[in-house]
Amino acid sequence: MRIYCTKEQHAGGGPGEFFLSRAEEALPELLERFRGSVQVVYLDPPFGTGDVFYSKLGPHRKVPLSTYSDNMPQEAYLSWMRNILTGARELLCSSGSLYLHIDYRMSAKLRLLLDEIFGEQNFMNEIVWCYKSGGRATKYYPRKHDTI
Repeated sequence: MRIYCTKEQHAGGGPGEFFLSRAEEALPELLERFRGSVQVVYLDPPFGTGDVFYSKLGPHRKVPLSTYSDNMPQEAYLSWMRNILTGARELLCSSGSLYLHIDYRMSAKLRLLLDEIFGEQNFMNEIVWCYKSGGRATKYYPRKHDTI
């Protein structure tokens, strides 16, 4: 498993490292190196859509190999996320923050899991990311936001 890492320094902040990886594969190495010392963890897991997503070659062509599958049974998904969120808690320093990007499908279930793992008193707020992409729904209320 390869962990992609960039080291960057920005005018508004200090030096840091950015890791792009599958959390469940990276956690053992990350915990060995950074346990209790990480300031920010941002997770963007599959949303529990039940779909398989494909790489696109152009606007209308898909590669026959899937990029990732988002059709894990709910019980397995929640168990998988429990392990990842528990690992994230172990990575964070006492002043660290976790940002979990999810949509309506798992938001309530993962909020309860976060309360269990991090403690309800540690919840600060939700960020609601509203977007305008996609068409207008005619058979249900429009799904135009994600929760972080």
